[in-house]
Amino acid sequence: MKKLAALGALLALAAGAWLALRDRRPTGFILISIDTLRADHLGAYGYPLDTSPFFDEFSERGTLFTNAIVQLPGTLPSHMSIFTGLYPAEHGVYPPDSVLSPEIRTLPEAFQAAGYRTAGFTEGGYVAGHYGFERGFDTFRAVNTGKPGAAGRTFDLVRDWIDTLEEGDKFFVFVHTYEVHDPYIAMEPFGRNSWPGEPPDTWEPTGANLTAASLGELPVTPEAVRYFGALYDAGIRYVDEVLRGFMEHLWAADLARDTTVIITSDHGEEFLEHGSFVHRQVYNETLHVPLLIRRLGQRRGARVSRLVQSVDLAPTLLDLAGIRRSGMTPSGTSLVPLLRGARQATGAEAYAEGMSVPTRTLYRQTDSGLYQLLLTREGDESVRRELYRLDDDPRQQKDLAPRRSALVRELEAALERYRWDVKANAGRAELSEEQTDRLKALGYLQ
Repeated sequence: MKKLAALGALLALAAGAWLALRDRRPTGFILISIDTLRADHLGAYGYPLDTSPFFDEFSERGTLFTNAIVQLPGTLPSHMSIFTGLYPAEHGVYPPDSVLSPEIRTLPEAFQAAGYRTAGFTEGGYVAGHYGFERGFDTFRAVNTGKPGAAGRTFDLVRDWIDTLEEGDKFFVFVHTYEVHDPYIAMEPFGRNSWPGEPPDTWEPTGANLTAASLGELPVTPEAVRYFGALYDAGIRYVDEVLRGFMEHLWAADLARDTTVIITSDHGEEFLEHGSFVHRQVYNETLHVPLLIRRLGQRRGARVSRLVQSVDLAPTLLDLAGIRRSGMTPSGTSLVPLLRGARQATGAEAYAEGMSVPTRTLYRQTDSGLYQLLLTREGDESVRRELYRLDDDPRQQKDLAPRRSALVRELEAALERYRWDVKANAGRAELSEEQTDRLKALGYLQ
């Protein structure tokens, strides 16, 4: 009995020592936004091409949300909704020169106030610091590293910062890259692999040209559309390799087990599915984004089909970190119950709106399927109504509105309830010449 007692004491001491050692390891959260990444171009979401082998593998160790919707297909307002948990109409930050009101608290400010070391690394443009994104970060860098290879250079900066962490540090990191965004310039060898033959005789896929083609001002052939899509896929494949290298660095630094990683996007991209390029409209190709959350210590994967939104991310991260929401009043709902396996009841909704086009849209998940209603103003009084069931028509080619008038009326009434007052008026900041040039390079300004 004495020997057993002694053995038990030794085991208890060993366990205590292991826990103490674990408690000294840095623990934290890394939120990664891959700009312009549509969900249905990733293998984990059913894409048949080999664009995302690492993401697909990593999703098997995390929780993959299969129906995540952004609130607006635009970089600045969408990212601000992620940072605040507020709908665009509530935070009021729109291109080109809105600045978040100091009265509205952001996610990094909440982490910083809770004693976390905070760092943000973006590639500028509409995620530049002066819009309000730099608030709450001990270190913030918005670097126009230029394409191709921007993602690799940005994540190198993140790795350098990660290597400064010390025992016992708690940290929150935000990482953003435009690598997938137009202009579509593929990093080799990914470009050759995605389009092995000679490229078609067409114009350069810059934001200005793609927008002009969307307006009927430039001709485009079906082969050119396929080519642009292949270049887009090559960008995804390159970013996937960068993510693999970054996660391998976390494992080598003994941080991966104690870090929660979130991978998502601010919006998707169009390739003439509904007559437009870039991300002007509010169909599923621009609103449906990937969302993968790999929690601290999670060992196996899960798939959540319940409809969720970008505004849900802020309350989710605060809940995962055990941080009180004092000073933040997110409109989104925490996803922590779903992460813990709560029953995925139907009846969920997601709201989004257009910026380039006057469209408001509502997704609703029901026992009979996932529907999207779009209301587009055409003139002062006319409204075009479209209804799609995404379960059996994910590319939205069959408009059900003429045949499902009762459901259209029901969803339209529900959509009318999505009205908000601005929480605090956004400010304005004059853009510098450098900032203007960067936005022009990304196709945001002409």
